[in-house]
Parts: sequence; structure tokens; C-alpha cells
Amino acid sequence: MSLFSTQHVYLQKPILDKAADYCLTPYRAFFHGKTVKWENNAPTRSVSHECSLEYEWRVQRLQTLGKIVALVPGLLAGMALKLLALATSSRFYSLYFSYKAYSATPSFTEKPFSAPPLDVRYKQKSITDMHEVCTKQFTTLAFKKDCWNDPDFITSVTSCMNLSWQKAQLLFEKLALNFGNDKEKMAMTLRDQVCQPNYCFPYFSVSITTLYHMARGRYFEDRVEGHTRGNCPVLTRDEQLCFYDPEKPQYQWRKLYNSFCDLLDQYELRERMQRKDARFVNWAIADSVGPESIQPRHTFPDTRPTPSITST
Repeated sequence: MSLFSTQHVYLQKPILDKAADYCLTPYRAFFHGKTVKWENNAPTRSVSHECSLEYEWRVQRLQTLGKIVALVPGLLAGMALKLLALATSSRFYSLYFSYKAYSATPSFTEKPFSAPPLDVRYKQKSITDMHEVCTKQFTTLAFKKDCWNDPDFITSVTSCMNLSWQKAQLLFEKLALNFGNDKEKMAMTLRDQVCQPNYCFPYFSVSITTLYHMARGRYFEDRVEGHTRGNCPVLTRDEQLCFYDPEKPQYQWRKLYNSFCDLLDQYELRERMQRKDARFVNWAIADSVGPESIQPRHTFPDTRPTPSITST
């Protein structure tokens, strides 16, 4: 029904009129609008009041038009001011640039990865000998500030990661061989810090899990009052994304580390080690979060036992 119809409308008040009255209730005092008394959805009237009612409706329609005309500029001005206030606020810039950064995230696809098997050169080595080989190479790494931006350092870490992965395979293979693949005995021996041979210490020390967590946190050392102090800076998103880019060496590190985490499941030791010493499990949580929902990782997820390693 048109708001400005010349017909007599008594049983239904125009929709726009109702909407305008509802929205502009605070402005009634300024417009001094008149209303019709309604009873049972129809105004009380008589024939003698026909002309006065016609006049009343015309006045109402003019008042409604005036209200709408007055309302529209106010709404437009209010919206413009709100947008201006939002655009000039620091929150707007923060949200905008955060959106730009995340929307610009490359979409990486996990490529099939096969971790290298245990090299025949290491099969006859004892855990102690293999640990010493890893230790020699590990001590050549200088964890200086900004070392993770040095290509030569990255190459050295890659070599150390590969060797540490070999040691992890040898450790579990020897463990299963020496105890006839008995899961309970393997779990008890793995957590024992003083047994002959010792598997606990090389599991953590100079291991692929330790090195990967150091890399994941861009760990570096400095000297403070004669003491060496480890530092873990807050990583930027780009620094974390390299672990999900198949073209980066950090991607291979992550895959090797995840393969190490899988060893606990392959030998059915994860649940048993969770009961006997949860540190073994806490240091073997796969890094499988995608770049779209990347989360910073703590450099060291738990403490480590530090016994003396004995010969095997």
C-alpha cells in the first residue's frame, strides 16, 4: 500500500508510517506529530468526522515524509562518522594487516616423504659409539645469534639431523633385538637411567628431537656474566613457514623429526612410556600443524634425564 495514497485507509496503518514512527520515537517532541486513536484495529469515527479524518491522514503522511527526510541524512552522516572513526583507529590497521599477512600465506602441500633407512655402516655400531659420532658432529654447531640465517650453519644442521635420525633408528632396533621385542621390557629398559646398556640418555642427548626443538625455536646462546645462556626468540610467521615449504631444508628436518615420533608408535611404546616416564612422549609429539593454523612451539617441551652413558 502506498504511503501517499489518497484513499481512505482505516483498517491498516501504512508500513512505512509504522517503521518511521518506531525508528523516530525520540524525535516526536520535535515534530509534534498527531496520532489517531485506534480501537479494535480501526479508528473510532462518525460520518460528521469524515472530513476531519481525511485531513488527519494527510497531516500524518506529511509528517511521516518529514520524519524520513530528516532521518536519512542523520543515518548517512552517522554511518560515515562510524567508518571514519574505525578507519583512523589502531585496531583497524592491526586487523587489516593481520588479514593481509594471513591471506598471503602460501598454500603448501605435504609431499610424500620416506625417511632414509638405517645405513649398513651403522648397523654394527653400539649405541655408545653411535652417540659419540653424533656428539662430535653436534659440537661443531655454533649456536650464535642469527646463526639460523647462515646457509653454512643450515647445511651443518641438516647433516647432524640425518645422523641423529640414524642413531634413533639404531637405538630402537637394538632395544627390540636385545629384549626379544618384548614391549614391557623395552619400555622398562628405555626409561632406566642406570641399566647396562643405557638407552635413556642417547634418546634425549644429542638426539634428533633435541636438535629439532632447538631449530624450531631458533635457539642460540650468549655469555652473561661468564655463564652460557640459551635464548629462544619469538619467531616471525615467515621463520615458521619454512618448516612447511618442501623447497626448504627445514621441511626435511620436520619430516625426519615426525618419523622419529612415529618410532614410538611403530614399536608400540607410546602408551607404555606415557605411564612409565611421560618425558619420552612429550619429546616425541609430531609437528603436523599446517601453515594455515601455525602455532609457535616451545623450544624444550619437558625436562630430560641426564645420566652417564655406559657402553653396550
